[in-house]
Amino acid sequence: MIGIIKKSLILLAMVLFSTTLVAQEPQSKEQVRLTVQLKMIQAHNLYSQGKVEQAKLLVKDSIDIMLFAMRNGQAQPWMREGIKIAMQSNKTPEIEMKRIMLEVERYIPKERELSLREKLNSLEDTPATRELARDRKALMFNRTPTLGQRGVGYHPIISILPQGASLSVSPIVSADRRYVRITTPNTPIMMGVGKVHTFNFSTGSAQSFNERR
Repeated sequence: MIGIIKKSLILLAMVLFSTTLVAQEPQSKEQVRLTVQLKMIQAHNLYSQGKVEQAKLLVKDSIDIMLFAMRNGQAQPWMREGIKIAMQSNKTPEIEMKRIMLEVERYIPKERELSLREKLNSLEDTPATRELARDRKALMFNRTPTLGQRGVGYHPIISILPQGASLSVSPIVSADRRYVRITTPNTPIMMGVGKVHTFNFSTGSAQSFNERR
């Protein structure tokens, strides 16, 4: 009987050890995302049932999975917020949160929003501009126009819109240049940028901006 129990314990230890090794193997990015989602859903259900400690263990497992994937070259942008939210839900000490988030920033740096000048400069070297230069060069040497196979491109046109009150004046000079008649409107023209709507013809997405005063 004792021998059977010993064999059972050894077999159980081997199974647990092999399971631990499999859990520590790097997973694909999609597997990591699905695993974290599943654990967080289970943790939410446990919280609803009042099993707080079990839920915290699942949340901690999710944090460990994301950190392990991040340290093994599987970092994804969503992990930054995922780790932060998970630590907040587990009430992780602030010092520990700062330490972990500093490590996260090294693996997942924040994307800096490009300025308008940088966005316009990035349009200077595009497939459309390269094809245009190639076609112009071919036209110069072969004297025959060539057209690329790509779709129609686009070029941004920046217009300055006046804002506020404006008044126009129209002078009319007489034939003998002795008199000048000036015509002005009765009221000034009030101009401003109201609500702006944008539409993306490629993706079909639309966006609206609030009215500016």
